[in-house]
Amino acid sequence: MNALQKLVLIIFFGGLSTVAHGEGRSPQSLLEHIREVRESPAGSQRNQLAEELPIIVRRLPRQEIRQVEIDALMGLLDDHEAYVRLWAASALGCTGGKGAAAIPRLERLKAEFLASEAAGFSSDPLPGAVDKAIERIVSDRGCS
Repeated sequence: MNALQKLVLIIFFGGLSTVAHGEGRSPQSLLEHIREVRESPAGSQRNQLAEELPIIVRRLPRQEIRQVEIDALMGLLDDHEAYVRLWAASALGCTGGKGAAAIPRLERLKAEFLASEAAGFSSDPLPGAVDKAIERIVSDRGCS
């Protein structure tokens, strides 16, 4: 699926299509999408791919989210791009209680951010996104 097709799906359907294939998995698996984010060069396309992560997770039945996918999302918390870390944190929040293993890493991400020079920018959304993700995991609400 090319970028234009994704944009059309987002505009008309509010997100990526998750039409059931077998066990309800999306046409492009979450793991494939995470790999695409990791391998894409910095820029608007990579930002768009990262922004789609919580949309994909939100549309998956929570019981179908696998630990390998949570681990892969956690790996994106170490990405060199802040927006990738932000969207990965948001996607982890959408996993609800399944993302419990990510809480220590999310807390560390927030602490690292607050100790960095970037913390001087009060409008940065990362700390709030991390807090929201942890709240959604602890409450097991996810993004529903």
